[in-house]
Amino acid sequence: MSSIPGVTRRRVLAGLLDLACMAGWIAVVAAAGFLLRLAGIAGRLSPLGLNVVGAVAVVVPITVALGVLEGGKYEATLGKQRFGLRVRRAAGPQLGIGRALLRNGIKVAAPWLFGQVAAVALATTNGPIDTDLLVLTGVSLLIPLVYVVSLFVGDRRPPYDLVAGSTVVGVAPARRSLD
Repeated sequence: MSSIPGVTRRRVLAGLLDLACMAGWIAVVAAAGFLLRLAGIAGRLSPLGLNVVGAVAVVVPITVALGVLEGGKYEATLGKQRFGLRVRRAAGPQLGIGRALLRNGIKVAAPWLFGQVAAVALATTNGPIDTDLLVLTGVSLLIPLVYVVSLFVGDRRPPYDLVAGSTVVGVAPARRSLD
């Protein structure tokens, strides 16, 4: 981890800004879904169909956008750019889009899909809620909690950074890239 003070604080702030950007996209998709529901189209989808549409319309575009931004020239999402952070290989040069996609697949797509499947199941079930659904809901909430806690313990690298071989470093405020 970078020796620049406040990197963890800046990561949290950058993450909140990135979440706000994601919320904008989700609002656009939700508005389209509302219109499709009014037209009677969305109401005909099965739980599987709802999950596929949610993954294709929300999870995939957000995960790919984050991966391309972090693996590209500026090595940062909009939040990370704003707070002077870059995503790099833990031992080496630029992360690259492949590793950045892996990083965001673990960081964003996996917990989001668990949560989405749980939410759709909770919304569409007519009977009692079974144990499997409660476990799935718990897992979808626990994964992001582990990620946040890991920012404050040990080497401050969450599991997705360990798997992708990445780290987040601070840069001088005026710099857009480390090169």
